[in-house]
Amino acid sequence: MRSFNQKINSSQKGNTGIIFIGVGFCLLLALMTYVAGRGLGESKEEVKAEKNVEVNVTVTKKNSGKEVIKEIVKVTNMVEKPVNEKPSLSVTILEETNMPSIVMPKDGDIVSIHYQGLFENGKEFDSSYNRNEPLNFQVGAGRMIQGMDQGVKMIPIGAKAKLSIPWHLAYGEHGRPGIPPKANLIFVMEVLEVMPKPTPHVFPKPDGSKAKTLGDLKYWVLKTGNGPKPKVGQKVKVHYTGWFESGKSFDSSKKRGIPFKFNLGGRVIKGWNQMVANMSKGESVFVSIPSHLAYGPYGRGGIPGGATLLFQIDLIDFR
Repeated sequence: MRSFNQKINSSQKGNTGIIFIGVGFCLLLALMTYVAGRGLGESKEEVKAEKNVEVNVTVTKKNSGKEVIKEIVKVTNMVEKPVNEKPSLSVTILEETNMPSIVMPKDGDIVSIHYQGLFENGKEFDSSYNRNEPLNFQVGAGRMIQGMDQGVKMIPIGAKAKLSIPWHLAYGEHGRPGIPPKANLIFVMEVLEVMPKPTPHVFPKPDGSKAKTLGDLKYWVLKTGNGPKPKVGQKVKVHYTGWFESGKSFDSSKKRGIPFKFNLGGRVIKGWNQMVANMSKGESVFVSIPSHLAYGPYGRGGIPGGATLLFQIDLIDFR
């Protein structure tokens, strides 16, 4: 009996040890899983830490002779939403700047660029060079794909660069017409200049006795232009601000800092087509457009039905 009980106690101790080992192994496995999850997941702490990224960009400034000076420029406020196991934005300077000083575009600047858009196989899908018309946009305003909006801040004015933009910083999982889903894109981009943001229009208070009429339009010439007037079908470039009769502004290209372009006779309100066709390059007018030449009895978006609209229109150019 004594020997049998001793065997039982020994067996119980062995089982207890096995239980402890099993529990310990489970705890260790749970800890490893937790740590791995924290490492691979996008925790709140990690998301917060991803907001302000600082990048040092080495650029070369060419002098009149053969001497070259390398300069490191610090670019801040570079934000990239991480996607696990996806490549990040890559910028390679192809042609260094010849500007006397290094100037990098920053958030809020209005830049003018030429670009060629390519798929990874080298096939072109878009080009401002082919249109012979640079693209202007405000940096950081969110009107461009994320990769281009960020990448332009790493290219000195006067330089040319290659941007390799992964799909999650381009048109994403769904793509867009002409761009397949999850397409990595390449942009060869030339930063031509940074333009100052225009001063917003101030609501004009013209002399009523100097008003002119054009059909049902009533307008005042704020600045005279010169030369011929645009013809139907030509592309015109204007700055404008629109107000309600109360003086409240509802839209302005001046506020965005980017001129508005459209084909005369095309998809703008009738009053615009009528007024701009009567303007010369450089001319600025303040015009009152009745509802039937604007958005009619039903209105549109934030424009109520039956609204008379007031616009200042500056005709910058046409061709």
